[in-house]
Amino acid sequence: MSDEWMRTLATRWIQTLQGAPPPIQQPGAGDAGDLPTLRFGDQSSDVRALQEFMKRRYPTYTPFEPTSFYGPATTKTMAEYQKRKGITVPSADGTIVGPRTNEALWADGYRGV
Repeated sequence: MSDEWMRTLATRWIQTLQGAPPPIQQPGAGDAGDLPTLRFGDQSSDVRALQEFMKRRYPTYTPFEPTSFYGPATTKTMAEYQKRKGITVPSADGTIVGPRTNEALWADGYRGV
């Protein structure tokens, strides 16, 4: 271990013991709120990242190859995902990946592009 790393660790330990607030979250760590809302008809690298994640994590109901286009196949996959996750808002028909679906995706390890 480097001396710099040990100093940083010691400083954080002392701050924790003294009741100092935790360090600010590092850029890129984020949360589900950082994921974009995606809709039927979108075409982007965000859509492709979602399709790749779904294909890798849920191949049973993601029977297509990622295309970057949010079309009928992605809609069907996301509707099944929303159903299995208990997302029951009126827009949970697979046509929109909004905040509730993004929260479920984040909990499953999805981090977007």
